Amino acid sequence: MADGDSITVRQTDGSQMSVELCVIDAPEVKQGEVPAQAFSNEAKDKRTLASRCCR
Repeated sequence: MADGDSITVRQTDGSQMSVELCVIDAPEVKQGEVPAQAFSNEAKDKRTLASRCCR
């Protein structure tokens, strides 16, 4: 899980690709020197929980 609106998927050949989800507007997490937006960790945590429940 990259952040609230991006995921990393593994392809059939074993390589990985980052995918940004359309029509999802989630706050961005800290990236380098750019600070995190408000509630970014909560957005990531909620999506992580949902992905565990929906397997």
